[in-house]
Amino acid sequence: MNDTKTDNVRTSTDELKDIQGGLIGFNKSHERLLFVNFNSPEAAKQFLGALTSQLANGLEVKKFNEAFSENRSHGGDPEALQSTWVNVWLSRTGLATLGATGLENFPPEFSGGMGARAQLVGDVGPSAPELWQGPFAGGAEPHAVILVAGDNLTDLDARRISIEALVSVHGAVIIGMQEGEARPSPFHGHEHFGFKDGVSQPGIEQLTKAGKGGIVPRGEVLVGYTDATGAVSGEAAGTPAPVPSAYDPTPQQPPSMPLPSWARNGSFVVYRKLRQDVAAFQSSMEAQASAIGLTPAQLAAKVVGRWPSGAPLVKVPGCPAHVDPTATDPSVEHPAILKEGNINAFDFSKDSEGTAVPRASHIRKMNPRADTLPDGDTATKHRMVRRGITYGPEFQPGETPYGQTVPDAQDRGLLFVNYQSSIARTFEFVQSRWANREDFQQAGDGKDPIISQDSPDGPFNIPGHGSVTFARWVVTVGGGYFFSPSISGLREICTPSNN
Repeated sequence: MNDTKTDNVRTSTDELKDIQGGLIGFNKSHERLLFVNFNSPEAAKQFLGALTSQLANGLEVKKFNEAFSENRSHGGDPEALQSTWVNVWLSRTGLATLGATGLENFPPEFSGGMGARAQLVGDVGPSAPELWQGPFAGGAEPHAVILVAGDNLTDLDARRISIEALVSVHGAVIIGMQEGEARPSPFHGHEHFGFKDGVSQPGIEQLTKAGKGGIVPRGEVLVGYTDATGAVSGEAAGTPAPVPSAYDPTPQQPPSMPLPSWARNGSFVVYRKLRQDVAAFQSSMEAQASAIGLTPAQLAAKVVGRWPSGAPLVKVPGCPAHVDPTATDPSVEHPAILKEGNINAFDFSKDSEGTAVPRASHIRKMNPRADTLPDGDTATKHRMVRRGITYGPEFQPGETPYGQTVPDAQDRGLLFVNYQSSIARTFEFVQSRWANREDFQQAGDGKDPIISQDSPDGPFNIPGHGSVTFARWVVTVGGGYFFSPSISGLREICTPSNN
């Protein structure tokens, strides 16, 4: 790669114009993911060349999001601001079909695909690739994913239909489609278990404002910039390979060759369709809470580490000294807790034993914050920038836990989308080294009750109350590893001379 040693070669505006806007955050209520296979290299290049002119870039997405937020904060009608946006991701096989150069230098996790990494991330048993839905059945990955997102469903469907026609004209084939829908009011922004999602989402240095969860270096999500380890993402490493340890027995190997020039300003995308068994989750809370001296709502909050509103179980600004945030949701009487500057103004330094927030709770497994980790590791090296959306119908009272066959009318969950410069150091590490392990952070802590995948049930330790064993409520039913090239990168790939 060229110019990667100097982060200021381009202004952030130039970068934003080049980056596909999904990384910045579409934040739309409706999404359609079209899974596409190509039939020939030249036809695929012609198709993507035509599609590139329709792609939303980061600058227009950022400006729209800022206008939307400003309009809402001034009492305006955000519904008057609407847009429909398109992005595209490519799998390793899709890039190979296009004849993209330098693929031999891409990391092995991307080249192998999510299905081949199933044992590592714990996709076994009910989550095994052999049971995944098409087009991911058996660990297969489509050549491309076209993401269409919009505020207005009519406009989104019109754009989707036009893209389907473009696909057909160029001889490609749509092998599947996935609908994503944000939950309706008053549950907008909440996942199906009922908890506010994306509460600690970080911003991206120089590209977005700082999120509620702080900010990460550009190199954490984009190829070609300095990341949290001090390395330039996508460049060959100048340091020795890390030594295996009990904490990280299979450390990520540093790249020996740089990624090709067209990969700059691109990002690796992890896509997972995660089915949520809401009835089983609720039944578990009701069945086990009283035996350990908690209410079902308190147990659910311990599992997640927050109340459904997003209020944490530790004190933050806006929470009076006399209020116990683990007893009931303190934001009901003190809504200032949920303000952007307050809701994440905490770490676990005053809760080292996990008395308030168990060390195996979902938010602590995903982001241990300032906790001291083995091998000199830090949470900042593994932060996730997520851009997912819920799917499926609303849970209806009286539904029973899923059995062997899940009715379409009850199939619901999360379309997990995660952008990063290293799949191994971000998604795979957090899933395999933190979420799935009973000994992270300490022996006996237990597994992440929400996303651990490697066993049908798992222990969960709640200091002061004892340990419980939870059945699995979330199952992987499909997914893949993709690359979201920059707009200039796509043009370079699609030039007729690029063979």
